[in-house]
Amino acid sequence: MKKNKIVSILLATMLTFGVLLTSITDVSANSLISETGLKDINEKQKIKLNKMEEKSLEQNKELKVSWDEKKGVPRYISGTLSNEDTDISSFLQENKDLFNIVDGDFEIVTSDSDELGMTHYKTQFIVDGIPVYGAELSVHTDSNGVVTSINGQVEPKLVNKKWSKTIKLSSSKAIEVAENQLNFTPTEDTYTTEPTADLYMYQHEDTWMPVYIVELQFLEPYIGREFFFIDAKKGEILRSYNRIVDAAQIGTGTGLSGEVRDINTFLYNGTYYLYDVTRDGIIRTYDANDRYQTGSLVTDGNNNFNSTRQRAAVDAHHYSGVAYDYFLNEHNRNSYDNRGSDFISSVHVGDPAGGSYINAAWVGTQWIYGDGGITSSGTEYTPFSESLDVVAHEVTHAVTEYSANLVYEFQPGALNESFSDVFGILIEANYEGSPDWLLGEDIYTPDIDGDAMRYMYDPTLNGRQPAHMDDFVHLPNTREGDWGGVHINSGIPNKAFYNIATDIGLEKSGKIYYRALTSYLHSRSQFIDARNALLQSAADLYGTNSAEYNAVANGYASVGIGN
Repeated sequence: MKKNKIVSILLATMLTFGVLLTSITDVSANSLISETGLKDINEKQKIKLNKMEEKSLEQNKELKVSWDEKKGVPRYISGTLSNEDTDISSFLQENKDLFNIVDGDFEIVTSDSDELGMTHYKTQFIVDGIPVYGAELSVHTDSNGVVTSINGQVEPKLVNKKWSKTIKLSSSKAIEVAENQLNFTPTEDTYTTEPTADLYMYQHEDTWMPVYIVELQFLEPYIGREFFFIDAKKGEILRSYNRIVDAAQIGTGTGLSGEVRDINTFLYNGTYYLYDVTRDGIIRTYDANDRYQTGSLVTDGNNNFNSTRQRAAVDAHHYSGVAYDYFLNEHNRNSYDNRGSDFISSVHVGDPAGGSYINAAWVGTQWIYGDGGITSSGTEYTPFSESLDVVAHEVTHAVTEYSANLVYEFQPGALNESFSDVFGILIEANYEGSPDWLLGEDIYTPDIDGDAMRYMYDPTLNGRQPAHMDDFVHLPNTREGDWGGVHINSGIPNKAFYNIATDIGLEKSGKIYYRALTSYLHSRSQFIDARNALLQSAADLYGTNSAEYNAVANGYASVGIGN
């Protein structure tokens, strides 16, 4: 039996002269297992689900549940789950038994209303006043305040052992511990943003403990976004990494296409700058001067940026505007964070180890693009900023960080990569008029026509990516292991997107995928959670019996995820 499949709990028994609503507690264990796969469901959970089923049936809605068999709790529920004008805090408190929660509470972090009249509440699970890492639950209500779905993850086995009393380290001391691990001495001018130290409950080697997650962002002596997980009792570093979200195997090149286009610039004191003030967020483009840094704003004396050195910057500047406008015009999102923040890009970025930087990346505060070149394996790349889908891919990493914040490892990381690929395709197709279903084709092996870094229509063509869960690749959570295969296993959801988009079109697919990313997915969402989120988004927009809903279900089923 496949795990985590969406199941419909049908509690109505049809009789000759009427309908009898049968309580879930009256269903035999064998029947329940065979019909739903809920092997670990207990009596309290049955009671809660039964009440939700009754409300759903009263409104002619079907209760749907996706079950986390490992934790023995639901990870997704949809239907009519409450009365009108529900107080979300009270609703979660009343349904703690559904998630087998003994200790802990849910704290509402954000609430956002959308064009459909729905409100989406993101909550953080907290035990002993400490947020639990990755334990997030979202509650979604319709325009009448009726809860229509819940999704996310909790930690039912985590009990309150008065964890806060075990904390010996202050947040400032935790930052010092992290700074002592750097191979240079930071100064007051080192950081692009203030260092942060956030307290979480974290499971390290099957043991729960309070930790500080410290983040340090800087541009010199190398571009870093260093994370440290520090035991809040002993001050020991449990894990650390420099998590620059990048596009794997993308390198530098030898020149740009030469296409002439209009760009927005800024005139100051007789000098023109690649500084676009036509949107809420200013688009700023820099030349890193072949170093691993932000560099200096690109300028020109006569407002004609046509020198060989300027061409990579022109592409980055122009395509940043294209990506900005796509999210604004198609999804009403104002910049990557939906707050109108500046788009900052640097081109001609050098590798911190010396030589060409054969990559592109979102580094937490800006985007960087290398000039390409020939890799050690002999593969040639042209400058990253030359490719619209590469720029769009990197911009989407920033959108993801400020919405679902998918952790860059294992399945969540593969979804992070996949959503960037998806919007790379969507943004390029929106700009050019039709999709080519290829990623990075403009910068990859320029002397070979028709090839690409990734192929959405058949991920296996690049020789590394699977296109079905049967071929899922298990790798370690290291840089050498591609952080658990984030660039490799992304081929599976990429293929699902291709199936969906070729069925219902790019415009509808884009709306469904954007809604899933920004309203339903969480930091540690798995592939099955992406399917649930996309199905719920399709249901919100087009209805549960729609062709769009079925396209999502079929698209994911075709790659081995769900029915």
